[in-house]
Amino acid sequence: AAETPVYSTMSIDSFVYPRTCSDTTSGFSDHIDETNSFCSEASPSNWPVLTESKSDESSKCLSAGLEIESTQNLAVQEISEPELETMKERFAKLLLGEDMSGSGKGVCTAVTISNAITNLYATVFGQNLRLEPLETEKRAMWKREMNCLLSVCDYIVEFIPRCQSLNNGATVEVMESRPRADIYINLPALRKLDSML
Repeated sequence: AAETPVYSTMSIDSFVYPRTCSDTTSGFSDHIDETNSFCSEASPSNWPVLTESKSDESSKCLSAGLEIESTQNLAVQEISEPELETMKERFAKLLLGEDMSGSGKGVCTAVTISNAITNLYATVFGQNLRLEPLETEKRAMWKREMNCLLSVCDYIVEFIPRCQSLNNGATVEVMESRPRADIYINLPALRKLDSML
């Protein structure tokens, strides 16, 4: 029997670079011409949506802008080695449902994320005995780890039917994914409140 390759999800790239679409291709999907591939829908998580460029000059400007933005993100997101190891451990705990033995007796992902957010809150705000502004390091830690924990919400979706017209004029019904209603309504409001505080 052929061995299945094992890939680590806990590389340093996971924390330093912003999330993008996967470069891997499933055995069930068709080959996509990536030169003309783009998304026309608005992203639920406010990621920038790439559209088709009209000239080589505009594509050069776009790539230069993305390089500058990624360089700025790298400068902001520098993480010390002990913090990185702690985040790896917490993320592994999330993936295993707080069952570090790997025996499959962990709790569901929602409970694990809720517990992780509660523990993060205690870590960041637990030492404040007075109402005062947070230290810069603690504020950066809160934002970084909350973004990591809430990134799971991008993949909690529900399927809805949608009509799609084919080139030959036929209409077929396909299932389209969208963020679950409670997440779509509440998460942006909570993020706005968090940024105000």
